Amino acid sequence: MQKLLDNSVSSRSELEKLVVDNGSYCNDDVLNSVERILTLEYYKPKSYDDKNDKEKNKTEFAKLGGQTLIEIGNNKEYRFNKEISELLEKDHGFKKLFVDVIKAGLLNAREYDKENIFTIEKRYTRSDVNRLLNWQRKIPAQSIGGYFIENGYCPIFVTYVKSNDIEDSIKYEDRFISNSKIHCYTKNGRKLGKGETLKMFAGVSEGNPKLTYLLFVKRSDAEDDDEFVYLGTGKVTADSLKQEYREIDKKGKLVNTPIVSYDLKLDIPVSLARYRMLTERSNE
Repeated sequence: MQKLLDNSVSSRSELEKLVVDNGSYCNDDVLNSVERILTLEYYKPKSYDDKNDKEKNKTEFAKLGGQTLIEIGNNKEYRFNKEISELLEKDHGFKKLFVDVIKAGLLNAREYDKENIFTIEKRYTRSDVNRLLNWQRKIPAQSIGGYFIENGYCPIFVTYVKSNDIEDSIKYEDRFISNSKIHCYTKNGRKLGKGETLKMFAGVSEGNPKLTYLLFVKRSDAEDDDEFVYLGTGKVTADSLKQEYREIDKKGKLVNTPIVSYDLKLDIPVSLARYRMLTERSNE
């Protein structure tokens, strides 16, 4: 964006060079993701083209303006769209705010590990994780839930202290065993060796997992809102995989519901300060 401000035009090759010269993590997936975000294609739901005008106006794509921020030419050259170009040229107030946003973003980026997708101990929302993993489109946070499998990654989101207001069916009993291992659960209705678990734990028993597991934890919804602290990558231990059943109240009737539990051993142990912060009960 800064390059476009300076020169009015840039290109994919220039963007790649800027990122690499800065020592930052970059590949084709990253560049494709940047293009999808700046053209707002990332914010179009999968069924966007099948929606009527009223439904389209309710989408995040429409709320963000409904038009691409940059135009991409046949030779992958980038330009601001006509409306933004005119505003930057004629409206000094708009340009000042635009420049301030870019400067703030660049300053904020200095606090993160440039060589990796995520920085340990930094906070991320589910939407941040969705975007930084270069997924094709933004997936609603409620659809991601406690984990999501996409493009070889499985980010796991744990709320350590569950609110009394949420349904018992989603009060999963995830818990740290130590500062290097956490006991987790799949979503309800999962059976070991069937359906989703085949993909989620593919290669685990053979010692060659097909997914990269990423752990994000927050103490509670009340204390942390929608942000989770990134605690690093880990490996599912094969001998921890276990089929369990939970009694869940469904319309006044207790139903024995399947669920799979497993242990995730972290590649880097959680700092003791963070571990205590997450696991020790408050004095309230």
